[in-house]
Amino acid sequence: MASGKLRHRIDVFTSQKQQDPLTGEMKKNWVPAFKTMADFMPLSVKDFIAASAAQSQISGKFEIHFRPEFPSEFRIRHAGKVYKPEGVLPDIKSGHQRIIIPVSETNDVLVG
Repeated sequence: MASGKLRHRIDVFTSQKQQDPLTGEMKKNWVPAFKTMADFMPLSVKDFIAASAAQSQISGKFEIHFRPEFPSEFRIRHAGKVYKPEGVLPDIKSGHQRIIIPVSETNDVLVG
């Protein structure tokens, strides 16, 4: 994959459980994990119609370089929006050069 294709900077956040000091309740917080470059592709009209028919909330996909240390549960912030991954797909050719991440928009609050 050509590096020039990855022209969007994204922030990847991982979940961390913290205990509320007042209530003792365990809460999930999203904390920064790393920044990386990505390609963002919103759904085409054809894909949007197909996703609606399948009752899928997928709104686009990110493509990034493969990272073995990728967190198991994460969120992506890009251009002021927060996205929830709906899966992580390896590239078709080698399986370890890039990752394709279908995403849906979410209202999760991210720290940092």
